[in-house]
This record gives sequence, structure tokens and C-alpha cells, in this order.
Amino acid sequence: MVRTWVFAVVLATATSSSACVDLGGDGDQGHGQEQGQYEGQEHGVDDGTDHGGGDGGGDGGGEYQGEGEGDGEDDVVWPIANTAEPDADEVSSGFGPRDLSGDYDFHAGIDIKLPEGTPIRAIKAGTVEQVTLWDGQSSSGNRVLIDHGGGEKSAYLHLSSISAKLGEAVEPGTVIGRSGSTGANTSHLHLNYMLGLGGAGMDERLAHNPLELLPHAPMPTPVAYFEADRVVVEMVIQPNTVQSLILEGPGPDDVLSLDYADVFALGNPDRDEPVQFGIGLGVERPNPGYYELSLIPMAPAFSPERVRLYDFDGELLLDAHAE
Repeated sequence: MVRTWVFAVVLATATSSSACVDLGGDGDQGHGQEQGQYEGQEHGVDDGTDHGGGDGGGDGGGEYQGEGEGDGEDDVVWPIANTAEPDADEVSSGFGPRDLSGDYDFHAGIDIKLPEGTPIRAIKAGTVEQVTLWDGQSSSGNRVLIDHGGGEKSAYLHLSSISAKLGEAVEPGTVIGRSGSTGANTSHLHLNYMLGLGGAGMDERLAHNPLELLPHAPMPTPVAYFEADRVVVEMVIQPNTVQSLILEGPGPDDVLSLDYADVFALGNPDRDEPVQFGIGLGVERPNPGYYELSLIPMAPAFSPERVRLYDFDGELLLDAHAE
């Protein structure tokens, strides 16, 4: 099938323990999706051991407690590099639709691949609301939840050890634990960012792209090509700020739209279905650092002629037409 390449028009602007509602965990590293609450106990003290099998580099608590706090100049820092420089940490898997090893899912955070035992830092000032030790089954592994106030929270998953204490006040850059692979197959940090939470705990139905908070460069111009039954959009993994899209066909009523927030609101596992709001979603990674998102109208005789993508600020990222 002949592909018609179209370069896009881009407008770039330089708690104490509680039940966790609708949490899918990472779900992408071979342990599957959780379909309900995270299991595991909330602990106020770290006993210094690695709960969950990672070597963690040792002591869990004492060595890093209080180390690496921010200098007060940056309100937000990347969790590994401890800096507010744009895109300071390498994102290996982005927010939204993706496919890893043939398994499609709708990713509620970002992944940062890194060696076991790397210090993990709070991205913003707040209070440690939950410290959850891995029960050996859940896909979240050892995790820390930080409440930033006003319904804003961040969560750090798959840790090999935890140094944060329940109720502890943290600053940007405070080390809260070390990276690991608990609940996953590979060592990496899964970072969740949530807004609008009305109570204790975390809820991935309110997931937001962490790049809404973390410093990043403008997203490079995507490229789209049209086929008879689909549009394929090639875009970077980092920085990726896509939030919504609109497909248009030849008729005045041939309009389909999808917003990532609406997909997450469906809850887990419904959000991981590859057909959402009349659009089939497929993901491939043909080249390092890039992925291709296929958008397939499910309506009969809907041949896409235009695609638009918007970021989380409502800015137009892509407006492409079939030739």
C-alpha cells in the first residue's frame, strides 16, 4: 500500500495508609494489570531491608535519609538527575498508548530506565502519604506516594528499597528510595502524576502526563501518513505532550475525537482496550526514540482525510491532510 507522507503544521510554545482506587500498576513489564486495589501494607518505618527482591544497594534507610535535598531554587526537579533542566532524565516509555513486546496498554505515567539502586528523588515538595512494601504479587512493587497539596500527588513505583518515612516532609530532590524491579521484569522508575484527587490514596483515573509538571523542551513536529483505512502518526517518545486527537473523514458527520483523560476515566482494565471512542489504536516502535501511533476509524466507509493532535495545554501540535 502506498503511503502518502504529510508533514504536520506545528505550533510549539517555546496520607497515612488508605485503599488505592483503580490502580493498574505499571502493568507493562510482564506482571500484568492489577484489576482493583493495590495489595500490601502501608508502613511508617523502613526496616532497612529490600522488600521485594532487588539488591537496593544495601541499607534502605540510613545512608540516603535526608540526602540530596534541593537547594530551594527549583520548585520541580527530575527524579534522577535532580535538576530542572529540560528532559534531564531519559524517558523510555511515555504517557498514553504504547506497546511493549506485543502487549498494548494505556500507560498512566512515564518510565525511566536506569540501573538497580539508583537514588530516586521527590520531584516536588510535599508530604509522604503512603509507603507501600511489595507483597510479591502486585505490579506496583515497592512504592512511595507523595501528597503535594490541593489534590496533586506523585507516585514512584518498582523501588528496590525505600528511605522515605510516612508523614515526612520532603523537598524537591529529597531521596525517597532506590530504583529496582519489584513488580516488574526490568529495573526502572514508573512515575505517576495525578491531579484532582479529593481524598487519601491515589487513583490512576485522574492520571496526568508528568510533563505537565516536569521541565521539557517543545515537542518536535510529528509526521503523518494516510492509508485507506487509517492514519499513522510518527512522533518522539521524549518529549511527548500529546493529550487529544481528532480524526475527520469525507462527510460532515465523519468526525471522531479522543482525549486521554476520557480513556483513563474508564478505569483499569477498560482503558487498555485497543479500541476507544470509535478509534482503533495501534503502536509500533520502528526506530529508537520514536513510535508510530495508528489511528483506525471503526465506522464503515470512514476513510480519514484529516488528523489533528493537541497537547495538554490545548495547543495544536499537528494538523495534517491527506493529499
